[in-house]
Amino acid sequence: MLRPIIIALITAVLLVASTASTARQLPKQPKLGINPTVNLSCVEKHCVGLSAECVLDKGCRETVECSSKCFHDWDKDTSPQKFVVQNCTNKCVFTYGEEETFKDYMGCLTDNKCISFPPISSTCKASSVKPVKQLSTKSFDGKWWVQRGYHKLYDCWPCQTIELKQINETAWLYTPQYETYLVNNSLTLVTNQHFVIPNTEPGENISFIYHDMGLVHSEVWWPLDKADDESWIIMYYCGTTAQWNYEGAMVMSKIRILDLSTYKQIGASYKQAVGLDINDFCFTDTSSDCMNT
Repeated sequence: MLRPIIIALITAVLLVASTASTARQLPKQPKLGINPTVNLSCVEKHCVGLSAECVLDKGCRETVECSSKCFHDWDKDTSPQKFVVQNCTNKCVFTYGEEETFKDYMGCLTDNKCISFPPISSTCKASSVKPVKQLSTKSFDGKWWVQRGYHKLYDCWPCQTIELKQINETAWLYTPQYETYLVNNSLTLVTNQHFVIPNTEPGENISFIYHDMGLVHSEVWWPLDKADDESWIIMYYCGTTAQWNYEGAMVMSKIRILDLSTYKQIGASYKQAVGLDINDFCFTDTSSDCMNT
């Protein structure tokens, strides 16, 4: 769900033939991992300047070196939605690659289709979603704590909240905050993400496109059910970026820790609406002192 989610990897081939003549001695290029693959002529045509900048930028270069190692385990990773590899690449990007150099180069590669990734197949249940209640974007108004999640990486980060505020009659500002892991397994708090999503009528799904970490994401949310007292809300989502597809679901509440007794109703709603078993969801850690809320 709108994560930095699906952090795909920049190619390790950072220079093409036309940059070799530069007078400045460039750092040694990291070796290309098994995946992804890159079209060198495309890079030379569209991204040659940014490729040189990435090699010269320590953070961008280290992101490549770190994440290339993650892809060597691609074929060995049998976890759902390639959780292990995605967790590895996510750590690399948040440790080394949050500067604009990485984002700009990644955007150039993907926008011009210079890079391709090994696919993650779609398991989206779009054709079978049957919401319990007719909800809309407005149903998410306010700040919510994420209590449980279905995607084992992006929905399960600690200390996770989402906040929606209406901008005008047609749009809402969506602000997620969460802790995520670095390569040394310490946690860092992410607070700098803001996205615009459309206003919808009750019963409509929420479909939108956004850019994150240089990648274009196409995502759809299905609001499924909400407590009569508005204390919790549940949703299901699907998305795609590059050659990767993903799905997830979240249980969110207005309070920091949701009473376990409410999960009987929530579980029934998930089963009815999209066929998911609430026992397959993770519990998120909302006890952290990461936010003064």
